[in-house]
Amino acid sequence: MAQDDSVDVTAFIAHTIQRLRSEIAENGWTTVAVVPTAADPEVRYVYTVGLTKIGQPELAVYGVPASVAKQLLDNLARRLIDRGTGPAPGERFPEAASGGLELAAMPMTDSRDLVLINCLYPQWSAVQIVWPDAGAGCPGNQGAH
Repeated sequence: MAQDDSVDVTAFIAHTIQRLRSEIAENGWTTVAVVPTAADPEVRYVYTVGLTKIGQPELAVYGVPASVAKQLLDNLARRLIDRGTGPAPGERFPEAASGGLELAAMPMTDSRDLVLINCLYPQWSAVQIVWPDAGAGCPGNQGAH
């Protein structure tokens, strides 16, 4: 007889939501990493959960290794909380990342990937953190690569 390797999805989701709530209570926000799998090797993004509670938009970054993205989002979240306002569309953050990499905030027109935020907040907004190309163009801008 084959062993049942199924996961109790309801219990897993409940445990995940409780962990998120604990981390938000302790730190003000947390990050969620979605990493590549054999079934979907191209997926890689990290986003915040909890900034909504303090009136800030959630932040997301795509295509960066999870450890780097988490550090980047944590640093940027601290800066935005300290100044008391969320990022303006297209706002640049020249010192937010190491190595002189300048980052920019772009409105997210499709935030369906950020599913765990919906489990905690009925209404929220998010911005995507991007890095400009060599010509200083941001994704979504004409001529950017």
